[in-house]
Amino acid sequence: MGSFSSLPGLFIWPVGLIVLYQRRCRRGQIAGWCVAAVTAGAVYLYHYDASKGAPSQLNGLHYPGWALRTFFEVMGGVFGIHLSNGSGVTTNVEILFGVVLFLLAAYAVASRGVYRDASSGAPIGIALICFGLLYALGFAYGRAWAGPTTATGSQYTTFTILILVGTYLALLDPPVRSTALARSSVLRTATSALLVVILCLQVVLGTTSGLRVASTFHRQQEFAATVLVDLKQVPNPVMQDGLGSWWLPPNLVRSYATTLELRHLSVFDSGDVTALRHQALAERKAGAFNYTAPPLSLVLNPRIIQTVKGTVIIDLLIPGRSQPKGVDMHLLAGTDDVTLGPATQTAYGWIRYWDTTRVRNGTYQIQTFVHDERGVKRNVPVTVVVNNPM
Repeated sequence: MGSFSSLPGLFIWPVGLIVLYQRRCRRGQIAGWCVAAVTAGAVYLYHYDASKGAPSQLNGLHYPGWALRTFFEVMGGVFGIHLSNGSGVTTNVEILFGVVLFLLAAYAVASRGVYRDASSGAPIGIALICFGLLYALGFAYGRAWAGPTTATGSQYTTFTILILVGTYLALLDPPVRSTALARSSVLRTATSALLVVILCLQVVLGTTSGLRVASTFHRQQEFAATVLVDLKQVPNPVMQDGLGSWWLPPNLVRSYATTLELRHLSVFDSGDVTALRHQALAERKAGAFNYTAPPLSLVLNPRIIQTVKGTVIIDLLIPGRSQPKGVDMHLLAGTDDVTLGPATQTAYGWIRYWDTTRVRNGTYQIQTFVHDERGVKRNVPVTVVVNNPM
């Protein structure tokens, strides 16, 4: 079940193989596990369409610096603190924690994972560390372009916290056979003390962050309920934002809501409908449903002052749950304004390929124009440096 829940779920199989090996299980068990792993992988990947995800030009191999940073951001996100898309002190502290956790995990694997162990909890800890590291690597490969906000989302902390838990389990019991690292009393004491401090911080910060996120989610659900019972009066952008239905046509969402009401499903199946309608009326009078223009769009790729060459992909994210009619992209160089053309909408924003070999090496600005129901919005240009081999 875990291996089919998501693509990283397939990491269960190599991690389980580590446990079987460390526990000195019989060859028949190991062979059976391998057959099941290959079968599960084949079934999962059958008809798997990689083009439905982020464009391949945005993977970590194309941006190794971002990928390395994201790798440590994911591991340092065990406190559940959502970071903003910036490079402030909080982001750097999160990366530092990721580096520290990586070093602790490496020490645990090197000191307790060298020898096979059929009795202690160390193999389980080593397996959890490996799963967390594999997940962090996979995340850094696929989503390095998305910035620290995505890397530190609470849903990802569930996986990366396994590194911390595994390190604790691996170091909990004395080693079956000593290694040079395990015999160093100074290193062992320092590692244990640091691990205890991080565990305490995780309990405190993780709990407070979790309660804060849960409170925000609860308010969002309450707002969604009031929007749902008052769809006839709510503007389309507010409806899409409140219900999180920005990828669906508004008329289709309204037809779904009508079906829910007729069939007495969702909130229409509870005794709170009358109260919700009164709440919606009060919020409408207070101006809570007034539509305001969404914030400016963000160019996720290329990043500002990035050096580019060859064919790159321009990726534009438009927050606010709005549905633009179109996006045009221009290239500015001094007084010159070259039209790159319209962008294509995808699940990850609006994208357009740009062949940088068609322009001279130098500094340029990417200017985007978003067309929506309120007209055309010109966004802040992003400066890039083109440097193709001569």
